Amino acid sequence: MFQIFLIASDHVRFRLLQYAAVDSKKVGLVRTFDRYPIAGELSRHLHTAPDAVFLDFADRAKALGLAAALRADCPDIPITAIINDPEDRSWLADEGIVSTLVYPCTTEDFEFALHVAILSVKTCVNPDLFAFLPAKAGSGCSTIVLNTAAALANRLDRKTLLIEADLRSGVLSLALNCEPPGSTQQAVRPEQEIDAFAWDRWCASYGQLHLLLSNRSIPETPPSWSEYHALLDCAAACYQKILVDLPELVNPGTSEIVRNAAAVFVVCTQELLSLRLAEQRFRELAGWGVREANIRVLVNRWHDTELSRDDVLRTLRRPIDAVFPNNYRAVRKSLLDGEAVGEGSTLGAAFLQFAGKLAGLPAPTHGRWSRVLHSLARR
Repeated sequence: MFQIFLIASDHVRFRLLQYAAVDSKKVGLVRTFDRYPIAGELSRHLHTAPDAVFLDFADRAKALGLAAALRADCPDIPITAIINDPEDRSWLADEGIVSTLVYPCTTEDFEFALHVAILSVKTCVNPDLFAFLPAKAGSGCSTIVLNTAAALANRLDRKTLLIEADLRSGVLSLALNCEPPGSTQQAVRPEQEIDAFAWDRWCASYGQLHLLLSNRSIPETPPSWSEYHALLDCAAACYQKILVDLPELVNPGTSEIVRNAAAVFVVCTQELLSLRLAEQRFRELAGWGVREANIRVLVNRWHDTELSRDDVLRTLRRPIDAVFPNNYRAVRKSLLDGEAVGEGSTLGAAFLQFAGKLAGLPAPTHGRWSRVLHSLARR
């Protein structure tokens, strides 16, 4: 839940704005004013710095003065201007205010303005957050995420959290034959308060790896960006690496994940349809605001008898970050045993190598699969 200041020009406007804020269930009103505060009055309350300030611009001169004072005291706090005329957005943009809310407003209007305000101060991604999604269902994305996360936590000693955001079809609890104490659905409820102790209540463990897993139920209300924002914000303070297993389609809620990830890995195979759908995923991610450099490719179930290296690269038209050999027996054994792929297999070695890359370790140059990766990346 975001903490905000609400400053209205009079009591009537304040009551409607307060209703929209409370009804959104996304904010806590830590300080409210049903009139413009006098000089110095606002500054005394900024010791509890809010996530955003909603400022009524019914009186332009007074509002601009308050906005200047806010910037002087807390330059990183985003300001949402409450306006009567949508055309005011042009001159407000010149003042550096990009989030606006037209009065009178609905709860949906308020939520959208809040989202714009929060995004306006997010100038960098989380370097330790990595999202994975399949180009085509059945590409083995979940297998890659699980084994990479397990290698990070149990082999490379990185405190790692794996979040299963495929709410409808998540299979990680089945892969590990476990009954988690909580679920992703529980963690992203709108009313849910998340703290540092939540992970012990909700997460399953595999060695040193923590997993927040889906129970495959569909929430009545799909999680919004703000629920995922709160989840990732708390996780970032508790874990060194955060990996997220996503379904193939991004939605308005999970857009918060892909926009904040240091890399979004699209997992495909050498199958032609998978490669062509990967191109569609690239376009969709760009449409959600993911930077081009952050959209990456993993090729799973690599087999020398399938499409050649040149054919794969020609279709994808971008470099490949990692390839994982086709090893059905190793994957089947891991599922039967309810554990990660064995370290002694070529596939297990590929997972460990990729985990080392995410951990910032030097990439080994020996071994057959290392040579395949390097030859692909050079193209």
